[in-house]
Amino acid sequence: MDRKKVLLLSANPANTDRLRVEAEFREIAECCQKSSLRDRFAIVTKGAVRIDDLQPILLQEVSRVVHFSGHGAAANGLVLEHDDGTWQLAPTEALADLFRILQNGIDCVKRSLCPMLCCV
Repeated sequence: MDRKKVLLLSANPANTDRLRVEAEFREIAECCQKSSLRDRFAIVTKGAVRIDDLQPILLQEVSRVVHFSGHGAAANGLVLEHDDGTWQLAPTEALADLFRILQNGIDCVKRSLCPMLCCV
């Protein structure tokens, strides 16, 4: 039986409030391990995600569930890392277009965001 991938993505740029992303990912992994269905899923984590990383990661990891933890700018998008470690906004429309184009079997996209008002 093929295991379904759960892709946990995160970004916590240096010039943003510190988040406890690792603790969140640990809790997700622990819940999956306690499940009677644990052998059906494989968890893959990718941190410090940059805009240019998204498409290659999504193509390489072909996941059923994509979970993003980090900062958000309300309806304006997700805060990802810039090459220099600072924040860079990934606009909502561009993200929607990316997921629409890829359509590679993703069943669910979940965002766990801390609002970052300075990005709006």
